[in-house]
Amino acid sequence: MKYFTGQLLGLGVILGIMSLSEQVRGNNYPEVVTSLGTIKGTMMTSYHGKSFSAFRGIRYAQPPVAELRFKPPMPVHPWTDTFDATDDGPMCPQPFANQTLIDEDCLRLNIYTNNLPATDKLKSVLVYLHPGGFWAVGSSSQYFAGPNYLMDNDLVFVSLNYRLGSLGFMSTGTAESPGNNGLKDQVMALKFLRSHIEKFGGNPNDITLMGYSAGAMSISMHLVSPMSVGLFHKAIVMSSAATGQWENPVDQLHLAKKQARIFNCPDDNVDDMIECLRKVDGNEFGIRLKEMFEVFDYQPTLLWIPVVEPDFGQERFLVEDPTLSFYEGRFQKIPIISGIIKLEFAQYAISTLTNTERREQMESNWETLAPICFQYERDTERSKNISRALRKAYLDFPLTDERALEGLNLLYADGLIIFSVLRFIRLASRHTPVYSYMNTYVGNRSHTYYPDDKTPYGPVHHDDLIYLITGKGVVPEFDTLDSKQVTKATGQHSFKMGTRMRVLARMF
Repeated sequence: MKYFTGQLLGLGVILGIMSLSEQVRGNNYPEVVTSLGTIKGTMMTSYHGKSFSAFRGIRYAQPPVAELRFKPPMPVHPWTDTFDATDDGPMCPQPFANQTLIDEDCLRLNIYTNNLPATDKLKSVLVYLHPGGFWAVGSSSQYFAGPNYLMDNDLVFVSLNYRLGSLGFMSTGTAESPGNNGLKDQVMALKFLRSHIEKFGGNPNDITLMGYSAGAMSISMHLVSPMSVGLFHKAIVMSSAATGQWENPVDQLHLAKKQARIFNCPDDNVDDMIECLRKVDGNEFGIRLKEMFEVFDYQPTLLWIPVVEPDFGQERFLVEDPTLSFYEGRFQKIPIISGIIKLEFAQYAISTLTNTERREQMESNWETLAPICFQYERDTERSKNISRALRKAYLDFPLTDERALEGLNLLYADGLIIFSVLRFIRLASRHTPVYSYMNTYVGNRSHTYYPDDKTPYGPVHHDDLIYLITGKGVVPEFDTLDSKQVTKATGQHSFKMGTRMRVLARMF
């Protein structure tokens, strides 16, 4: 585990003469006293039977509702009563989760620790940013991000929510909503940890960010953001990065207007549009999210793209294109782990080719759909040339051909994930240590089964997480899980740009 958590501190606990009442009270319901107030948690047991304290649903910012909707997060106010952190907080509005577990007042985080009462020997902190394309299912809850495996190790584990979809990434190109609020939520959470994690036995000077997919893309942007400097010290960037072939625009006003029309709000005046959208029930942004997408399977996967914010005097999360920042060495020079899984987004290829209507749509409208599905520029002569070149390189045969599944697999994998990650590794490693890996391990559980519902198709997007975090919303815990399985799933690998990457590199 040393690669995943940095230089982890030992298990020894130095109690000294610290007063137990100042740090933690009770056995079944531990309490920690912070400068904001007292927080009550509960006790849990790790996968291999170690006892640890869990503080769940801690509010790290003010509720982003009413006038605070579409605005950057505001610091949380202190409380007088004991804060009940014995259960998961609500998930942010999203389309697929149980809607009874969702609420717009979702800026919460979870802290899991076995270092209470806090000692002088503070432990390394691992902070997890969940995946989901900045809009889909994901949260810090144990349903998706359980601590049971990780808490067998000597660390403090933190998971957090951030706003999704229009609520988190509305960007109108105006001072009213310049954008990136979901990423600013993450910054606010990191500031909260810098101020308070020591009370939970965590070292505020040894924080590792670990993220997957959209969470990994977030981390790659934290590396270049002026708002995130000094808030973390190591990074684990898994299966995505902000260095892909897509552009980071200065706004996504067209999406804001589309959202407005869905809720019968005016779209001809930004101020009126935002005011109207503030009156919509927050959960509706998740429930009706499907109406925002263009083609099958909720594509393009990156509908909301973080923006390079115009300067209105606000604190800006992105001030330039992230790829340029990495190319010119303008980012935090810290140790990084980054890599991919072999068949990223194979599920998209399978669902397209096994559905006759979708397959025929893609076959007959390739030059229109390919830029949407694989995230590059549209409606230009260059776009048409790229589409033709990709078709020739990956799918130089009909989509009914038996080779089509492998070809479409590779194109989705390269187009949505692998190209961005390899470019990130190549650019970042010129300036700081980067340890790369490729997961090729096929276990008996997966996020995608094919050709039947019992056969894992291969190592696909998210499958790494099966061995790192527990999530009954995805798979039950393993009956046995040993270090050999984790090693197989996350072996170190030295990447080389093969023929596929050279094709993409020439285009983008």
